[in-house]
Amino acid sequence: MVTGLVYTDGSETAEKAGSGVYIQQFNIKLTFEINCGSSILSAELYAILSSLYWLSIPSVCRIVILADSLGGLQSINTTD
Repeated sequence: MVTGLVYTDGSETAEKAGSGVYIQQFNIKLTFEINCGSSILSAELYAILSSLYWLSIPSVCRIVILADSLGGLQSINTTD
């Protein structure tokens, strides 16, 4: 079984926010500029959401998403 490692990150400045995704297996680096005024949480969640696309690649049976956003992971895990 092939496991793809996907690293995600988000960041924000006073002017803009952005997300990044790195797919180690394919050496793919993606960056996304998010709407002005977006929060760091939105940027982190967008990166995680963008990484889910790689589940559709036939050669990757499983992915491991490596995110450093505790708030993002907790919001995904919330059942409210």
